[in-house]
Amino acid sequence: MGKKKVQSAKYGAPLYCAAWPPGEFVLIAGGGGKKSSGIPNKIAIVQVTDGKLGEEVSMVKTEEAPLRMALHPQGTSLVLALGKGTLQRFDVEIRPEGPPLLHPAADKDREKLAQFASVKCLTFSSDGRLLAMGGEDGAITVLDWLTLRVLAGLRGENGLRDAVRDLDFSPAHKDKVLAATCEDGSCTLWAWEKQLQIAALELPQVLEKGGAFNRCRFARDGSNALFVTVNQRGEGHLLRWEQNEEGELLLERQVKAHVGASTSFDISRSGAYLGSATSEGDAGVFSSATLAPVSRTRAAHMVFATAVAFDRDDRALLSVSADASAHLTLIAPRRRGISLATLLLLLLLFFLLALAAVWALGLDVRLQHELERFGIRPGKHGEL
Repeated sequence: MGKKKVQSAKYGAPLYCAAWPPGEFVLIAGGGGKKSSGIPNKIAIVQVTDGKLGEEVSMVKTEEAPLRMALHPQGTSLVLALGKGTLQRFDVEIRPEGPPLLHPAADKDREKLAQFASVKCLTFSSDGRLLAMGGEDGAITVLDWLTLRVLAGLRGENGLRDAVRDLDFSPAHKDKVLAATCEDGSCTLWAWEKQLQIAALELPQVLEKGGAFNRCRFARDGSNALFVTVNQRGEGHLLRWEQNEEGELLLERQVKAHVGASTSFDISRSGAYLGSATSEGDAGVFSSATLAPVSRTRAAHMVFATAVAFDRDDRALLSVSADASAHLTLIAPRRRGISLATLLLLLLLFFLLALAAVWALGLDVRLQHELERFGIRPGKHGEL
């Protein structure tokens, strides 16, 4: 039997990236590429109401199809990598009673960003001070976001040997460490200010044959954890690495997350959840502490998912796909019920009270029998 079809909203163009600014509106982007396709290249603004995606309320056209998107942590700026890897910036105006407005960047910023091309991935540091870009040529560039000045460039011998697939800064290391995954299946860590590679992850033995690192995210809760997706033989795996006191990264936990290769990955703002979507169009939310599944949507999309993004309050995961669809996978509130230990203590207390009651009842019966032996009968209310 085939998968049960999920009713996902469609938005008139293949979608490749997504972001969730403050409020009840999401940004989804994509397009048909060439003008001759007749499919617009755009950023669509969509309202979320009662956990459901609505219609497109407004859009901003772009010259090429947006393929990657990075939203500033404060939600005030948006950076796109368009079809050929060129960059475009918008300032985001958040309005309390309406959809956000996207304003094209000032001329001076457009000129500074025009020098960059072949960008495949983008990420902001946790405080929004830095923007890192990974290139088709394996180069990593780190910019000061306020001035757009280049702070570091990892290239050649100091860079990677294949196109950069994903990047993330480590908040636990004050954003001085970058993790990078590449098209060759590698995952490396860099002290980017020193242009120095400090670690290269190795696949666990069970995933060595045919396995490849895919996406990476550092923990957001102050810990030294690093989460990585690995694809092997069409299946998606989720791994958690932890840095010990000596600075070594050790594999702490791994699970098979999906029947289907993972194609997109993100971590929630609080760090409590991981989100992933697959080549089969499935979407899932996982606990960052245990890697256990929290919520899933089977066949959220008809074809492969291209991006995921969490809302800012850990309520839902947004996923988008090349089939022009977007979907919300809702996260059930964490239960605050009684713990197992407390329940066992209450059951033990109840048992002891019941045992005491039975013992007391037996004592009363024995006392009555002894009184009757001496011809003494209790009165109506137990008096002698």
